[in-house]
Amino acid sequence: MNIGRIQCVTRFWRRVMAVMAYIAMLAIVIMMLLIVYDSVARYMFDRSTIWISDFVRAYLNTWIVMLGSAYILLEGGHVSVDLVVARLEMRKRRYVNIATGLLCATYCIIITWSGWRLVISDLGHTFSVASGLPMAPAKISIFLGFLFLSITSLMQAIEGITAKHSSVS
Repeated sequence: MNIGRIQCVTRFWRRVMAVMAYIAMLAIVIMMLLIVYDSVARYMFDRSTIWISDFVRAYLNTWIVMLGSAYILLEGGHVSVDLVVARLEMRKRRYVNIATGLLCATYCIIITWSGWRLVISDLGHTFSVASGLPMAPAKISIFLGFLFLSITSLMQAIEGITAKHSSVS
């Protein structure tokens, strides 16, 4: 394995995930502004907007979760129970981390494939009952979010493998 290339790809992926995290943060700000706007319009002017509720619930919430989850995985921010793993020696802990990354990647690849099939089969066919907004953008977020999680999990497994080889030589 060319460790220099792997490190270059890892740096690039970290930058991509940082951009996704900033997009998720921007979506949170937009969500807050829309909810404030809708609340003011409803309670002060008696003019509620139907589409804001659907837009926040179906679009912004799913995009925030899907874009943020891979970044959080990359930064080690997901909840983990490492009661047993923390007591292992470093080499065994590395093996567990590699196996965990591969298992997570396998699961995420399956969900990515299912998400892609869902997007393709549903493109332009499903709309929100209340507002009439298309549901495809929300379903695309599932596909992209799990694609990002798949790549991040694979990269973590590869980093564990290359760390093993670099410490041996």
